[in-house]
Amino acid sequence: MIKPVVSEKSFKQSDELKCYTFITSPEETKNTVKTKIEKMFGVEVDKVRSISGRTKRRFNAKVRKTVSGKKYKKFFVFVKPGSEIEFFKNK
Repeated sequence: MIKPVVSEKSFKQSDELKCYTFITSPEETKNTVKTKIEKMFGVEVDKVRSISGRTKRRFNAKVRKTVSGKKYKKFFVFVKPGSEIEFFKNK
């Protein structure tokens, strides 16, 4: 599952660098994300960078323990010149 990151920073990067940000499950790889983005949006992907992360830890009062957050991966997808993803266009 691929979710786009909607923030001021991601929209600024999409305008200036043609870099689009997505969050996925930790099992995804760069090649699978590249093929999914090319199929979903019909663009040519230049390169893909990834970061692994975890959401904040929380304290569960019922069991009196800290619960670790969910894992995720954030992908930065760079598109070849002349290609654009319509979802990230500023309105």
